[in-house]
Amino acid sequence: MRVLHFAGFHWMKMSIDTPAGCARRYDARARRAELAVNASAVLSAGGLLRQPELLALIPLSASTLWAHIRAGEFPPPVKIGKRAVAWRATAIRDYIAHLGNP
Repeated sequence: MRVLHFAGFHWMKMSIDTPAGCARRYDARARRAELAVNASAVLSAGGLLRQPELLALIPLSASTLWAHIRAGEFPPPVKIGKRAVAWRATAIRDYIAHLGNP
Protein backbone atom coordinates (compact mmCIF):
# COMPACT_ATOMS: atom_id res chain seq x y z
CA MET A 1 0.00 0.00 0.00
CA ARG A 2 1.36 3.43 -0.94
CA VAL A 3 0.41 6.79 0.50
CA LEU A 4 0.27 9.61 -2.04
CA HIS A 5 0.73 13.20 -0.87
CA PHE A 6 -0.74 16.10 -2.83
CA ALA A 7 -1.44 19.62 -1.59
CA GLY A 8 -1.78 18.55 2.03
CA PHE A 9 -4.07 15.60 1.29
CA HIS A 10 -3.16 11.97 1.79
CA TRP A 11 -4.53 9.25 -0.45
CA MET A 12 -3.97 5.60 0.19
CA LYS A 13 -3.39 3.59 -2.93
CA MET A 14 -4.80 0.14 -2.22
CA SER A 15 -3.35 -3.00 -3.71
CA ILE A 16 -4.90 -4.29 -6.95
CA ASP A 17 -6.73 -7.19 -5.26
CA THR A 18 -8.47 -4.93 -2.70
CA PRO A 19 -11.33 -2.74 -3.95
CA ALA A 20 -10.82 0.90 -3.01
CA GLY A 21 -12.29 1.71 0.37
CA CYS A 22 -13.26 -1.88 1.26
CA ALA A 23 -10.66 -2.18 3.98
CA ARG A 24 -11.65 1.13 5.53
CA ARG A 25 -15.38 0.28 5.46
CA TYR A 26 -14.69 -3.10 7.05
CA ASP A 27 -12.57 -1.50 9.76
CA ALA A 28 -15.29 1.05 10.52
CA ARG A 29 -17.99 -1.63 10.73
CA ALA A 30 -15.84 -3.81 12.97
CA ARG A 31 -15.06 -0.82 15.20
CA ARG A 32 -18.78 0.08 15.49
CA ALA A 33 -19.66 -3.52 16.37
CA GLU A 34 -16.91 -3.61 19.00
CA LEU A 35 -18.14 -0.32 20.49
CA ALA A 36 -21.72 -1.61 20.62
CA VAL A 37 -20.64 -4.73 22.54
CA ASN A 38 -18.59 -2.64 24.97
CA ALA A 39 -21.41 -0.12 25.37
CA SER A 40 -23.93 -2.88 26.06
CA ALA A 41 -21.70 -4.23 28.82
CA VAL A 42 -21.31 -0.77 30.36
CA LEU A 43 -25.03 -0.13 30.00
CA SER A 44 -25.95 -3.29 31.89
CA ALA A 45 -23.27 -2.89 34.58
CA GLY A 46 -23.49 0.87 35.03
CA GLY A 47 -20.77 3.44 34.50
CA LEU A 48 -20.06 6.05 31.86
CA LEU A 49 -20.45 5.93 28.08
CA ARG A 50 -18.37 8.08 25.74
CA GLN A 51 -19.92 9.50 22.55
CA PRO A 52 -18.73 6.79 20.10
CA GLU A 53 -20.10 4.07 22.39
CA LEU A 54 -23.37 5.96 22.78
CA LEU A 55 -23.76 6.44 19.03
CA ALA A 56 -23.16 2.71 18.53
CA LEU A 57 -26.22 2.04 20.71
CA ILE A 58 -28.56 4.81 19.61
CA PRO A 59 -29.10 5.35 15.86
CA LEU A 60 -28.37 9.08 15.76
CA SER A 61 -25.64 11.13 14.16
CA ALA A 62 -23.42 13.22 16.41
CA SER A 63 -25.01 16.49 15.28
CA THR A 64 -28.53 15.13 15.86
CA LEU A 65 -27.49 13.90 19.31
CA TRP A 66 -26.28 17.37 20.29
CA ALA A 67 -29.42 18.98 18.84
CA HIS A 68 -31.56 16.69 21.04
CA ILE A 69 -29.42 17.59 24.06
CA ARG A 70 -29.84 21.33 23.38
CA ALA A 71 -33.60 20.82 22.99
CA GLY A 72 -33.75 18.96 26.32
CA GLU A 73 -34.92 15.72 24.66
CA PHE A 74 -31.82 13.68 25.57
CA PRO A 75 -29.96 13.33 28.88
CA PRO A 76 -27.14 15.86 29.20
CA PRO A 77 -23.55 14.62 29.41
CA VAL A 78 -21.29 14.80 32.45
CA LYS A 79 -17.95 16.56 32.13
CA ILE A 80 -15.12 14.15 32.90
CA GLY A 81 -12.30 16.45 31.85
CA LYS A 82 -11.57 19.83 30.37
CA ARG A 83 -12.64 18.73 26.86
CA ALA A 84 -14.23 15.34 27.55
CA VAL A 85 -17.81 14.35 28.32
CA ALA A 86 -19.60 11.07 28.98
CA TRP A 87 -23.13 9.96 29.72
CA ARG A 88 -24.26 8.04 32.79
CA ALA A 89 -25.40 4.53 31.87
CA THR A 90 -28.40 4.87 34.19
CA ALA A 91 -29.62 7.99 32.35
CA ILE A 92 -29.23 6.25 28.99
CA ARG A 93 -31.07 3.14 30.27
CA ASP A 94 -33.92 5.37 31.46
CA TYR A 95 -33.98 7.17 28.09
CA ILE A 96 -34.17 3.87 26.18
CA ALA A 97 -36.93 2.63 28.49
CA HIS A 98 -38.81 5.91 27.94
CA LEU A 99 -38.55 5.42 24.16
CA GLY A 100 -40.10 1.97 24.51
CA ASN A 101 -42.93 3.23 26.75
CA PRO A 102 -43.91 6.77 25.65
